[in-house]
Amino acid sequence: MLVRQTFNLSRRQFSAMSVAQEMQDIPATTPSAKTYGASKSTTLPSGLTVLTSPNSSSTTVTYTTPNGSSSESSSESGASLASRYMSFMGSNLGSTLKTHRTLEDAGATTFHSHTRTSTSRGFTCSPEDASSLLEFLSAKPTFEPWDVKTAIDQSKLDGEESKTSPILTLQEAIYSASFGESSSMGQTIYATPSAASVESFINRTFTGGIVTASGIADHDSFVRDVTNSFSGCDGGAKSTPASFVAGDSRVHGDTEFAHIAFTFNSTSLAHGLVLKSFFDSLGYSGFSANGIAGVYASGEGGSIFDDLAKAVKSEMNLDAVKKAVKSEIIFGTEGGRELSQFMAMHGKSPEEVCKEVEGVKGGDLGKASVAAVGNIGGVGGSRDL
Repeated sequence: MLVRQTFNLSRRQFSAMSVAQEMQDIPATTPSAKTYGASKSTTLPSGLTVLTSPNSSSTTVTYTTPNGSSSESSSESGASLASRYMSFMGSNLGSTLKTHRTLEDAGATTFHSHTRTSTSRGFTCSPEDASSLLEFLSAKPTFEPWDVKTAIDQSKLDGEESKTSPILTLQEAIYSASFGESSSMGQTIYATPSAASVESFINRTFTGGIVTASGIADHDSFVRDVTNSFSGCDGGAKSTPASFVAGDSRVHGDTEFAHIAFTFNSTSLAHGLVLKSFFDSLGYSGFSANGIAGVYASGEGGSIFDDLAKAVKSEMNLDAVKKAVKSEIIFGTEGGRELSQFMAMHGKSPEEVCKEVEGVKGGDLGKASVAAVGNIGGVGGSRDL
């Protein structure tokens, strides 16, 4: 599979894809708490999972549904990105203005994010206010025309930025090469949706997932509060997975350098994190997300391709890499917001993930996909690896 586009790009350093992007399976268990170090997890009869940690002096609550752009139907292209910007808009609780003022009066700061496999929204506040603000995460949008227009306009701005940013262009090319341009994971996230498709997507997919919270001392009490606030939510339907195809995506641009990424199939979250850390240890930028892991570099096309191809064949010191992964997880989740979002995206506590990292086995990387952006004359493809 070969994708070609042509436009001007400016050179920017690639931002490694966050390990907090990948959404893992959410287990369906009886509503009794499981303990992982300081963290506790309870899955309600509805399928909604509640995961808390007492760590952090402030509380960050994140609500993540296991649906992103790969969940869009053929008539909903672009709706998932716009749905991100519908967070904290007008709802059954009141207008957008009333919602924002209530949250501001409580001293809460809000955030929202979107990937190909999940959508999240949340807030950071004092621990004593967390439960009273839960209803703003489970609120049902009323889809006021001006709110929907604002969300679509914001998604359009993201799309315009993607046309001039080598970072965003390469990330799109990575998924196109890894899963196929027409697959649920390979299709662009930047299409312009209609108002009706945004409403359809939200009503169809915002129905479950996981609620995570840092700075929660009483897990059982918080679970009761979540049960009351999210009474209409179930476990949700996870995005349809796509198969790794190890293809190619090439985007030509009038630039001095080529931006190249090799991507490999990762069999689990822990496996992907190990591969990312291994690529980092080679002196390049590693990334791991949504079932893939890879390595990025920029430079003169043919030369940097050869350098990367040689580097990924290096022998891995598995024990050293595992130690590096666990250190990154521990230090990367010291903040309350980072901890909550880590648990939200992975559906697991840092302690759980560190334990899974210990079980990762070495082995061949397998076939690679190749994504290339910019001045890519002389850059090889997946068949050259």
